[in-house]
Amino acid sequence: MLQPSPHRAADRGAQALLALALAGLPIALGCTDASSPADLAEQDTVAAGSGAAGSVASGSPVTWTADVAPIVFRRCAPCHRPGEVAPFSLLGYAEARRRAKQIVEVTASRYMPPWKPEPGHGEFIGSRALSASEIAVFARWVDFGAPEGAAGDLPPLPEFAEGWQLGEPDLVVAMPETYEIAADQGVDVFRNFVVPVHLDRRRYVRAVEFRPDNRRVVHHAQVLVDADGNARQLDDLDPLPGYSGMVSAASPGGHFIGWTPGRVVRELDPDLVWELDPGTDLVLETHLLPTGKPERLRCSVGLYFADRPPAKRPASIHLGASTIDIAAGAADYRVSDVFEVPVAVDAVSVYPHAHYLGKELRSWAILPGGERLELLWIRDWDFNWQDEYAYAMPVHLPAGTRVHLEVAYDNTAANVRNPHDPPQRVIWGPRSSDEMGDLWLKVIPRDPDRLLELRRAIYRKDVVLAKTGYEFTLTERPDDFEANSLLGYILLREGNAAGSIRYLRSALRQSPGAWQVHFNLGGALLQSGDSAGAIAQYRDAVETRPGYAEAHGNLAVALAQSGRVSEAIAEYQAATELRPGHAPTHNNFGVLLTRLDRFDDSIRQFEAALTSDSTYSPALKNLANSLARQGRVAESVASLERLVELTPDDLESRHFLALGLAQLGRLEEAVRHLELVVERAPQDAGARSDLLLLRRESEGRKRGS
Repeated sequence: MLQPSPHRAADRGAQALLALALAGLPIALGCTDASSPADLAEQDTVAAGSGAAGSVASGSPVTWTADVAPIVFRRCAPCHRPGEVAPFSLLGYAEARRRAKQIVEVTASRYMPPWKPEPGHGEFIGSRALSASEIAVFARWVDFGAPEGAAGDLPPLPEFAEGWQLGEPDLVVAMPETYEIAADQGVDVFRNFVVPVHLDRRRYVRAVEFRPDNRRVVHHAQVLVDADGNARQLDDLDPLPGYSGMVSAASPGGHFIGWTPGRVVRELDPDLVWELDPGTDLVLETHLLPTGKPERLRCSVGLYFADRPPAKRPASIHLGASTIDIAAGAADYRVSDVFEVPVAVDAVSVYPHAHYLGKELRSWAILPGGERLELLWIRDWDFNWQDEYAYAMPVHLPAGTRVHLEVAYDNTAANVRNPHDPPQRVIWGPRSSDEMGDLWLKVIPRDPDRLLELRRAIYRKDVVLAKTGYEFTLTERPDDFEANSLLGYILLREGNAAGSIRYLRSALRQSPGAWQVHFNLGGALLQSGDSAGAIAQYRDAVETRPGYAEAHGNLAVALAQSGRVSEAIAEYQAATELRPGHAPTHNNFGVLLTRLDRFDDSIRQFEAALTSDSTYSPALKNLANSLARQGRVAESVASLERLVELTPDDLESRHFLALGLAQLGRLEEAVRHLELVVERAPQDAGARSDLLLLRRESEGRKRGS
């Protein structure tokens, strides 16, 4: 059967669906040191006189060289050094002494170094939190008058990687053009830059380093991937480098790849590398801050490859709220969410997110036996210091565990981070002036075969969350383009053609040239039986986005359903020329050719689909059908055997395989397949009848031999 393809900008599961809504998501806003997991075991007390940081005898003087500098060099210097994000350096005694009292204040309050998770609520790699003894060293240094100490006690200055942190990358790619940021462009600029990656074969990525040539203007960035060319099309439509708005890309392999000033690049666990295929583009989602004068920006990405594919694949459990509505003056507004994990998993990292009104974020798990397990607690939320936190040891969550999230907000004048003066009502939305409350927990299923089950459960929950959020947004902002277009897309996927048409038409009233919306409206109209309307929308998509291969392919589907076969063939030819190797288009073209009894041509199309994607089951099934209708039974059986191997629950294909095996005289194999069909579908009268006949024939052959 010919099936139109929905617009793929959001067609990568729940994560990509939500990514479209969360364009401009601030991430990991802070510096990170190179602390190792061993830092987590650091003791608060050490022997007096040992010379280690924090090892100050109760009555001995505390000096910069012997006691304070070792702490500063390890904990503070990654950001407080020339050329880094901090506003001043702390590498020298004079610089530190000038700010000695300030250092005591910000360390005693744990404002610095920035590390938000509370102790005892998850143990994380690379903690920047100072121990109690380290904090005491700063206080006693000031009490002693902040002396310098003997020069011979000063440890060597810390060494930081110049250039690429992990050495020369295996591949460096860069923005094709420089982006110019106007001095008066506003407070926040969100821009997505498309970076082509030229590969001759699949590679496995173990590390990624993002490098902007102008760090002053980059607040944060996220590295995403787009295998479908949608981001490139959006870039082409925008006259400036990159594009704004919907990001149209996804996190690679379930991994969150972010950048902030001072962030240390770390390699992935060798079992968790991710695939990067030829033809894939990187999409750099950046949050830029104008400086008051014209600036220029060009970013590069260094890719480090592994020699073997991943042994494990993660999924990201998302908890959040999409109907946030905080009244002005509300001091303790709270939202919560919960997700029941359907399979046993190990949690490896957690990423929380909220905006300026957030004041507290907490996540915990209730195990099936009732035990409570703390996952993360940020008592004093700060929009400017967000990060992904990797657990020092994986956290096991058995099947049936309920993961909880609660976020609290302060929308009063007492909240010094409140962007509104006086406070005003704030609702859910992706802009920094809106509010959000989310958490992503990266997990690995204990049983790899249950990853798809886990991802489907996550997808179902995230679609509900996204749908609820868009509906809420439209009650407040009925003309919101993205909410209308994405809600229309979700309803299209759910089979609600009438609802989809309503919202997609509303989106087109806001942006008549939105080719993605024309494309999806065509799908909704086709779903509703309006082939003529679908044809018109697909033609609009092709006209507003020349070279849009999928629009040509779906236009061909609509034309074929209207009986306009020659026009449909022309559109299929255009689609396959524009995007050779797109399996669904080749498959649909082959189906039409089969209906015209052009079996040689249809077989070529199915084979082209399978050359691109050897696991594309519709093409395997249709190829088997065309081969059988040409009398090429052995080849048809080979295709069906591959199909049954890939989709063992496809009983119809297994039945056809049994009949083909019988034609080849392989009766015992045919009987085994039909027995399985009858066992799983006892109501299938045709399968029972065929099984009876084949058993008789098989027994007769045995008697005859």
